Amino acid sequence: MGGARRADKILARLESGYLNGDETLRPDSIIYIQVIDYWAKTQSVRGHFMKARDVLDRQVKMFREEKVRKCRPDVTGYTSVIAACASTYGTVKEKRRSFDMAHLTFMESCAEKYTQPNDVTYGVMFKAVGRLLNNSDEQDKYARTLFKLCCDDGYLGEMAFMRMKAAVSNVVYKELTGRKMYEELPEEWKRNVTKRQKKYDMRKNLAKKGNQLRP
Repeated sequence: MGGARRADKILARLESGYLNGDETLRPDSIIYIQVIDYWAKTQSVRGHFMKARDVLDRQVKMFREEKVRKCRPDVTGYTSVIAACASTYGTVKEKRRSFDMAHLTFMESCAEKYTQPNDVTYGVMFKAVGRLLNNSDEQDKYARTLFKLCCDDGYLGEMAFMRMKAAVSNVVYKELTGRKMYEELPEEWKRNVTKRQKKYDMRKNLAKKGNQLRP
């Protein structure tokens, strides 16, 4: 918690100094992403996802209203806010509030070319569906739509696949995948998964095969 608060205060001083005319204190997208990530990982603070979202909103304002090009948001910040939402604990009401924020953030990321969701974004959004929605019918309905978007975009990484599987009923899982393993699903659904994710998936698959070969 202390690290997130300190980082946020430093960022606030940079913002204030820059807006008061000191060019040397101009913030950039890197520091915004770092502070968002600090809050996203600070689950001990109640409403930590709102803190993360506040920093993202300040970044967007700095880019759009103050015309600071180096503050242009990217998908990383939006993904971190969704991840913060997905890690929320608490009452059904608190989880609903967090899910609504995750949904809003996801939709906003879809709206700009430079913030389009990637395989990690879809993965944490499926996590939000599974952890935050209290109604199984609503989980199935939302996850079904999200899965179609994910596959259409070619961003079905293994993490997104596993989070989807955990979020839906057995009936919907069968409907969406035919109960196939991730490796058996169409490559078209995975065509834009990052090389980092593909290497991770490959290592996991090799480990699985290695375990299967053990006597």
